[in-house]
Amino acid sequence: MFKNVSLPTLLLSLASAASVYGQTPGPLTADAKMAWSSISGNLVKAAGKLPEASYSFRPVSGVRSFGELIGHVTDAHYMFCSMLQAAKKPGPDAEKKLTAKSDLVAALKG
Repeated sequence: MFKNVSLPTLLLSLASAASVYGQTPGPLTADAKMAWSSISGNLVKAAGKLPEASYSFRPVSGVRSFGELIGHVTDAHYMFCSMLQAAKKPGPDAEKKLTAKSDLVAALKG
């Protein structure tokens, strides 16, 4: 099949093809970005619509309040996104430190 092709030429061709293949984003990347945008947009809208007084709502003791849930999601976003960046950004520790709606929504958007 490759009778007339030298081994160095074949290896160079394969390496070039592999480097080009590795640089083009696949459909999974586009789908993941679309899902991320949709989910994060919905979370920001929900956090913005709920009144400040309801942020401390806790259905039963031992369960996170709505504000703590928003803080928890914010901290998870920082953790996952920092794994993808060379320079690690420390998270806001929003679940434990932030209680005001404005602070939580701002951290979630960040």
